[in-house]
Amino acid sequence: MNLDDVISNAERLKFNLEASQQFNKNIRAFERLMPAISAHFENYKLEEMRLEYFSEYGPNIRNKDGRLVYPEAPQSFAVKQVEKYKKDADFNLLVFNKIEFETGYIHQDMMSSLFFDTQEYKKEYLDLRFLNSNVIHSLLVFGVGLGHHLQKLCTDFDVRNLNIYEPNEDIFFISLHVFDWAGFLGLYNREGYNLELVIGVNEDRAYQQLTMNYLKIGFYNMSFVHMFKHYSSSKIDALYRKFKQDLNKVGIGMGFYDDEKVGLVHTLEKSKYGVLPGRRSLTARKDFREYPVVVIGNGPSLDLTIDFIRDIKDKAILISCGTALHSLEKYGLKPDVHVENERPYATFDWLSQETSADFRKDIVFVGLNVVHPKVHELFERSYMIAKPNDLGGQFLVDSLEQKPGNSLLMADFCGPTCTNFGGAVAVAFGFDKVILAGVDYGMPERSKHHSIKSPHMKSDYKNRVSDEYKVEGNLRPFVLTTSVLHKSLMSFEDLIKKYGFKCLNINDGSKIHGATPCRVDDLDTTGMVNIDKKMALNSIIGKVFYAEGINTDFENTLAGIDAEIQRFFGGANKILSHEISVIDDFYLLARDIYALVRGLQKTNHYAYGLIKGSVDYFLSASISRLSISRNSFVDDYRLVRSVFERFSTQVIADMADSFYRVDEWSNYSDSFHTPTTD
Repeated sequence: MNLDDVISNAERLKFNLEASQQFNKNIRAFERLMPAISAHFENYKLEEMRLEYFSEYGPNIRNKDGRLVYPEAPQSFAVKQVEKYKKDADFNLLVFNKIEFETGYIHQDMMSSLFFDTQEYKKEYLDLRFLNSNVIHSLLVFGVGLGHHLQKLCTDFDVRNLNIYEPNEDIFFISLHVFDWAGFLGLYNREGYNLELVIGVNEDRAYQQLTMNYLKIGFYNMSFVHMFKHYSSSKIDALYRKFKQDLNKVGIGMGFYDDEKVGLVHTLEKSKYGVLPGRRSLTARKDFREYPVVVIGNGPSLDLTIDFIRDIKDKAILISCGTALHSLEKYGLKPDVHVENERPYATFDWLSQETSADFRKDIVFVGLNVVHPKVHELFERSYMIAKPNDLGGQFLVDSLEQKPGNSLLMADFCGPTCTNFGGAVAVAFGFDKVILAGVDYGMPERSKHHSIKSPHMKSDYKNRVSDEYKVEGNLRPFVLTTSVLHKSLMSFEDLIKKYGFKCLNINDGSKIHGATPCRVDDLDTTGMVNIDKKMALNSIIGKVFYAEGINTDFENTLAGIDAEIQRFFGGANKILSHEISVIDDFYLLARDIYALVRGLQKTNHYAYGLIKGSVDYFLSASISRLSISRNSFVDDYRLVRSVFERFSTQVIADMADSFYRVDEWSNYSDSFHTPTTD
């Protein structure tokens, strides 16, 4: 062995020793601060990647194809990459659309006042702001690698909120031997800083986890997100595209004051007039039905499966979801149960105008607690199930008498679309054999978005949907979907994963993981037998819905909300009374206001639920406007401040004058209803 080989071996041995020491140091640090990561990786074994040492420059990663991940010394690669990023930063700005129709809701005035035309603002204004500040309030990094870029980014910039995605567990494990994670974690273990790691999951789950991380620290931190891609891979590229495409839709489901109030009042009103809440999940109690259920959506596959549904209508319980009821009436096929999950009065409008009273007769109705009370009046037998993380649902929880065995049923994974709630009802009713029909979560082509019997096919629905993208199909290689439909699909997958029921997907739509794909023509129903459906439903309903143990004295339950909200607005307006001249200072004010919001969560969860969504939207829209304002920053800030002052005055007045009034605003359009003879 020559001298060079001896030196090389010595360097490699030294590196191996240092790598082992670094790994142990990092694992102990994660054990203290992120124990789940420590537990997963302490005894992890590499599967595909390898860490290699080169005497010329140090460690590199070799992938499963035998190629090196870094084409040059990883440290110099990272330095060049960050320097390039400084000159051409990549970011995403949250854009808020102006509401074109009048709703009469308080939040419309607030959001319209903060709206600005983003077409008037050019990229150079963002670039200029970025170059004049070393603060990055929110940074999303794609890829861990050996970690040198992370150190460089957080040395050259003051990164307040850092989210990191690494889909490959091998690479993260290798980084534990090379990068000083222990020291890096220390940078974020202090007030005003936040670090989140998303490791080893696909792009859909990563997107779900990352957006939840942002919502936890305050939605306003997503208003202006810097994005740094360290390297490419199929999963990293897919998540990057998804963030660019879907970021504006993250706030879907965060209720404004008006939304939360409406849902709460609907729950109070229905409780007052005796609509029974769901109390027990039969699946949770392993009280299963021997016969199947068909959950029916209004997707294009309803037309392909309608004959099958008709053939087994006496052998299974049929649950229709949302507008599927209209299509089923056109097909002359009555379901046993109908479900709705939306709060607006428009649900009453469309049901009363698009379906007949005679057809609705004998159908059991189940709505989420937020559904308008008048919808329940359209059905002879109607019930409600509590929506998780909802003020009305919280009211029902608080209304339970404190005694052993007293329980309330929550509709797990009940949104965003009505078929999600249909699945949740099937689970609550104790079905472990579920057939999906017309539950597509996708479409073969843009023009085929609903059943041909759906009123949506006669509206401008396809012109209002502009975010289609391809996903894996159930019966074909791929179909088109939208962000909302794909979110619904993931929600249904979560329902299957949690409860483990057998699910048959007979639709020509998106593939649903956990469900068995099957063509409707291949189904064998010879072993199915007729059931006494009336007796079966009566048995289910008697076990799931009942009034015993519920206290409906809501005045005492809701006491003190108005005082807490007034106290919050007083504190928030005082924070906004500070004069500031740069966007970085507004982030500090936003952080203080969000701290007040979290304080409400501890003192009065009703007050918290009523105003949290509105505050999230206000702070986010304000940051979007102030970040790229080419007007006077001071003038724009004063506008923002005046908008919040007016909003707080309006909310306080509404709580005093009309808080318990049942909402009757409807976005139902007469053009939606087109007379037809088919």
